[in-house]
Amino acid sequence: MEITKPDEQWNDLCVMSNGGWFWQTREWIDYTVLYKKGTDMSFMLKEGNQAMAACPLILEGNEFSFGGGYTWTPVLHPSLNLKASTTTLAFIFKHIDEMARVHKVVRSRFAIPPAAFCANNFLPTFGYIDASINTRVINLQTSLENIRRGMWKGHAADVTVGERLFDVQVFNFSNITEAIFDEYCKLHYKDAGRLTRDPQTFQMQLEWIKDNSAVLFGIHDGKEWIGFSYIFYYKYWAYYGSACSANMPGLPIGHALTWAAINWLRAHGFAYYELGWQRYESDFWEPASDKEIAISKFKRHFGGYNDPLWRGEKYYDQRFFVDTVMSRVNAFNNHFAAREESHA
Repeated sequence: MEITKPDEQWNDLCVMSNGGWFWQTREWIDYTVLYKKGTDMSFMLKEGNQAMAACPLILEGNEFSFGGGYTWTPVLHPSLNLKASTTTLAFIFKHIDEMARVHKVVRSRFAIPPAAFCANNFLPTFGYIDASINTRVINLQTSLENIRRGMWKGHAADVTVGERLFDVQVFNFSNITEAIFDEYCKLHYKDAGRLTRDPQTFQMQLEWIKDNSAVLFGIHDGKEWIGFSYIFYYKYWAYYGSACSANMPGLPIGHALTWAAINWLRAHGFAYYELGWQRYESDFWEPASDKEIAISKFKRHFGGYNDPLWRGEKYYDQRFFVDTVMSRVNAFNNHFAAREESHA
């Protein structure tokens, strides 16, 4: 196989590949490059004129990462059997190792999209340390009654209140406007208290709605917009991308938006809705903040199930490895000490 630069076959391969999702498309790679001001080093493998693999790869500082996190694993042509897939992946990760040496990379991180339904983590096969976590997923192929029965009682009650209080509006490719999306951007900025990323990335989000790759849910209280939820979708899988809301304690804005999304996605034929990563006090690889733990709990209480988010990291610099591990040990120890003190 020949290593080539990305071309027009990239996104076609993402559609064909069983392991392909939106995160590996050129659109998301371009977004991520802009988000962290990285250098796109993605490449393809071809047999003749046919693309057989596409590997997302971004150099951010002295790491191969993706928006400061984990790069999504390569997509492979569906004609490759298990043996050929393993051989192809070995070739790809060997090339990544060579690129790491040339560019003095200290660490490479990869994750397997849950939508790929990969039964196990193949990354350790190629020298990566397992750093897997869980992500929360709702199966939309069951009835709404079953989904609601799976919620924690408090969440189910808040959903009921939210349905009574709010009329959630849906904006997709058929009715989204610049004015509505600008309201989402303004509330996002207000909720965060700052501009969190390059303004052009918000414009890209708008284009994805227009291209039928995302949908926006919003709540207006008669005076102003008080909540939005932005969701990506690709093939049969949807992902909770971002949300923002006005500071109105006690109002179940997030509950109403999430339940409306579940209803809409299910009605439009999507099979799974990924609410997002699960973070716990016991996390070691990335010590979780209290806010991250609370957000995970909020998502988990909508029911569904934990799906493994297979991840791995590979180190190329011994000093960086030692410093990273010791930083995690210290952070975990501090968190542990604070927890013990609070329970004393």
